[in-house]
Amino acid sequence: MAEPKTARSLAYSMVMMLEGAFMLSRAARDPEPLRVARPVGQSLTPLSRVGQKAKST
Repeated sequence: MAEPKTARSLAYSMVMMLEGAFMLSRAARDPEPLRVARPVGQSLTPLSRVGQKAKST
């Protein structure tokens, strides 16, 4: 398991990437940035479950 500080930094980076893709997609009126960022969004779900599990223990 990753160090909490490293995991937090990675999670922030992933969320910022998704937010950037959303903003770029809206500005360009093109869904392509969201398609490219989709794997990042899909990997956030299991990552958030790991974080919740770690908090509860």
